[in-house]
Amino acid sequence: QAPIARDPTWGERPSFDCRNAASLAEEMVCTDAVLAAADRHMARAYRRAERSGAPIEALREDQDDWLAYREEAALRSPRAVAAAYDRRIAELEAIAAGRARLGGR
Repeated sequence: QAPIARDPTWGERPSFDCRNAASLAEEMVCTDAVLAAADRHMARAYRRAERSGAPIEALREDQDDWLAYREEAALRSPRAVAAAYDRRIAELEAIAAGRARLGGR
């Protein structure tokens, strides 16, 4: 899927400020409405996992691992980044629902 314009409208922005995009994956997310929506969905799932009582330190470490995984996916394609988001969202939702533990990738 082709990237959208560099400055997406408000509803298409990711969960982070694109002015501070510092990596290939972040740039990709900032220029693709589908990836930006996935990033917002992932951020909501992360907050639900935090509120569920998951150990914050472990959750943060797991998220840092995922960010590195997303960077590797960005070297392949936007589709690989989208798949990384889909997987992470599912993991976070399972953690929030108490169906999964941290660290299982």
